[in-house]
Amino acid sequence: MQKSSVKVLRDKKSVQNAYIPIKITDDEVYVSEPDREMIPQIEGQQKYDYLLYCSKQLQVCYIELKGKNISTKQKYNAYDQIIDTRKYLKSLPQYKNLFTQDTESHAFIVSPMQQKIPKGIELRERALWQELIKYQKNPPEKKIIYIMLK
Repeated sequence: MQKSSVKVLRDKKSVQNAYIPIKITDDEVYVSEPDREMIPQIEGQQKYDYLLYCSKQLQVCYIELKGKNISTKQKYNAYDQIIDTRKYLKSLPQYKNLFTQDTESHAFIVSPMQQKIPKGIELRERALWQELIKYQKNPPEKKIIYIMLK
């Protein structure tokens, strides 16, 4: 993407208009939609909405845009969507650079509503955190970021 450009990532399926604006600070930042570009339609395959990859800083961000609430439903929540997509991408050789010891992984769960993180989500959040740090030699303490847009 072009440096200093602003891109608005939107969930086209959301009636709540879930979105997040991002500012590109480097020419080597790539934005992809796993649902359309990286993963074919496979029965039962979950997908997050956007992947950002910065090849200079070796960072990858998994972005899941949510509508009215962050669900705790089995197989329909941001945590499982990110974990399931990462597992699929790990199986493909062309995405091996996303899973190296030097590549930082972060998850962003974005909602246009002000809300509390649902009760009972701790196990899924912990599972996602463990998935994100699995390949890193020096993982930071916080890997999952919740963004509530007004």
